[in-house]
Amino acid sequence: LISGSVRFLLPAMVASSLSTIVIFLPFVLLSGVAGAYFKVLTDTMIITLSCSFLVTWIGLPVVYLLLAPPVASSLRFNPQGQRAGGNWVRWSIRKPWLSFGFLALIGILAFVAAKHLETGFLPEMDEGSIVLDYSSPPGTSLEETDRMLREAEKTFAQVPEIESYSRRTGTQMGFFITEPNRGDYLIQLRKDRKRSTTEVIDEIRQHFEASQPALRIDFGQVISDMLGDLMSSTQPIEIKIFGNDQHQLQALAQKVAKVVEGVKGTADVFDGIVIAGPSVNIRTDDQALARRGLTPQGLNDQLTTQLQGTNVGQVYERELVTPIRMVYPHAATTSLSDLEHARVFLPGGAFVSASQVAQIGVKPGEAEIEREDLQPMVPVTARLNGRDLGSVMKDIQGGIRKKVELPQGYNITYGGPFKAKQQSFHELLMI
Repeated sequence: LISGSVRFLLPAMVASSLSTIVIFLPFVLLSGVAGAYFKVLTDTMIITLSCSFLVTWIGLPVVYLLLAPPVASSLRFNPQGQRAGGNWVRWSIRKPWLSFGFLALIGILAFVAAKHLETGFLPEMDEGSIVLDYSSPPGTSLEETDRMLREAEKTFAQVPEIESYSRRTGTQMGFFITEPNRGDYLIQLRKDRKRSTTEVIDEIRQHFEASQPALRIDFGQVISDMLGDLMSSTQPIEIKIFGNDQHQLQALAQKVAKVVEGVKGTADVFDGIVIAGPSVNIRTDDQALARRGLTPQGLNDQLTTQLQGTNVGQVYERELVTPIRMVYPHAATTSLSDLEHARVFLPGGAFVSASQVAQIGVKPGEAEIEREDLQPMVPVTARLNGRDLGSVMKDIQGGIRKKVELPQGYNITYGGPFKAKQQSFHELLMI
């Protein structure tokens, strides 16, 4: 009886398992971060369903034979029992308009519900930890940045939900080089807190802005921050403005940033204009150099040696090659005045000060030029605060179309998690 039942049910079991496995196979075609998630889900479901089929086919009959009580040798079958029940099915078949009406009602409700659903690339999570990225004004030394942050850290005592925190200055959690005026905090919150992570972030933001207004800060959570690093944008909102003229790009970025600030549900808006620190500009006096028998390249080599040093040899030790760099004393702390009075040696053995053969001055900071696909680009970024990504981006796109007029040759694209969401939704629709 058992073997006959298994043979009778085997085609249905095979078809049931394969039909579900086939559904998950196309998810392997998804790309990006969504593809990485769905690949794990696909492998898990295929393995689980295969094991479930084997257990149902082989394991359960054996368990039944071992544990089931003896059964009667003959089983009675009541043909009337086959027709018991099922009256509502026959009734609905005789009145198909009810079925079609019910399907239409479900379709209308699904359409209306879809209009009110929150959309985004990642689900909203309360991880209980905060990543606070910060940057001090361009050109700020490591010591001055540390001083500003020590003053700002005193405000942490006013937030009872903070359990502990750690700070990195001159480095960050991401996979990129960080300047001395940048870094981040990793803040751990208490588990028994009454307020959500978003509410705690709002209070920390107010304290930081009141204590050190010169600091530019940006908040996030650990998982979203790390996934953002993988997608090259830690902020969920990223608006890329492309064009040729850097000054025009900066003006457009400021306009777009104002539009984003006016949209409800945005926070930590940044116009993408990163000012590099001030630099020392040395303009040579070619006539003064020629009178002293020195070339501009010779002056450059001497000043480079004084400030950065020069490789003069190598040391071989245990199959390792270590370069020897000759540097001037206190080269790392050379001031502008020291550079103006730096000694420049002449071919005859005499020396003059650098200010006698060159004009030395400080050049103010300039905006960094960022490129994507060899095109100049300025990214405007922002965080979400109390709203979903889809509705916020819809309002931002509408505001940009109304208030920002792009000159010829300029265009705007939307990147970050919003772009990943659009791509994954499109691929899911095709699947």
